[in-house]
Amino acid sequence: MKVLISSAIVCTMMGLVFLLARKGIIPAQARYYSDDQTAASYAVAHFHAQFNAGHFEEIYQEADPFFRRQEKASILGVMNEMQAKFGDFLSSVRVYAKENPDGTVFFNYNSKCEKGPVTERFIWKVNHGNATLMRYMIYPEAVPPAKK
Repeated sequence: MKVLISSAIVCTMMGLVFLLARKGIIPAQARYYSDDQTAASYAVAHFHAQFNAGHFEEIYQEADPFFRRQEKASILGVMNEMQAKFGDFLSSVRVYAKENPDGTVFFNYNSKCEKGPVTERFIWKVNHGNATLMRYMIYPEAVPPAKK
C-alpha cells in the first residue's frame, strides 16, 4: 500500500512539474551558470566592438526590452557623450560576476579606455544562449574589486 501511495505521489509531482514547464513557469531545461556567463562574456566583447565602431543604434536594437524602455534618442546621445569622454575601449578585466537562477548575469569590469580607466557594470538576461543587455553603467576610474 505504501509503495502504491508513493508511486501516485511521484507521478502527480512529475505531472505537475511537466505542466509548469509547459506553461513556462519553471524552466524546461537545466540552467548552467558557466554557459550563461560565457554567453554574457561574449556579449561584453561584442558590446565593446560595437561601441568602438560607433554602432550605438545596433547596441540599442539588440538590447533587452527592459533596456529599450528608455527613449532611443536619449540613449544614443548618452553613448555619444560616453565615447567623447572616455574614447575607445582598449582592454577589460572582469572583477565581479554573479548570476541569478533566472539567467540574469551581473558583471563588473575594470576597463582601460583611450582617455583613462573606467569601471563598467553590466546586467545581461540570458535565454537559450543569447545574452541581451538589460542595464549598463560606466564610471570614471577603476574601482578595486571587493575583498572576499
